[in-house]
Amino acid sequence: MANYIFECDKCGCVMEFSWSMKDYEQNLKKQKCYSCKSKKIFRSYGAENPYTKVKNIDTIGKLADKNSKIYKNKINEMQDMKPKPRKPWYHEYGNADIKTINKMNDKQKIKYIMEGKT
Repeated sequence: MANYIFECDKCGCVMEFSWSMKDYEQNLKKQKCYSCKSKKIFRSYGAENPYTKVKNIDTIGKLADKNSKIYKNKINEMQDMKPKPRKPWYHEYGNADIKTINKMNDKQKIKYIMEGKT
């Protein structure tokens, strides 16, 4: 059984079907859109089935343009997310600066790491 992803030309509903390859043509003729019952469905491109033909798209660039329009809001959200700057490792244990830590002996460094105190 192969998984096929279809999109309705009328309402844009996305559907997934599991059909055997030999019954593909027969099942396609019978299939209707789940939501609007239209028979105008076309096979859609997706990560699940990368070797499919996409309606009105013949290049990867056109596919990228289509997807960027569909997922515009998600793309904008991701661009707004900025990673928080990481604090230096020694700030995870306390608030001493690197000069103070470098002046510590081994026992003091262990105490600083364990208790967060200088």
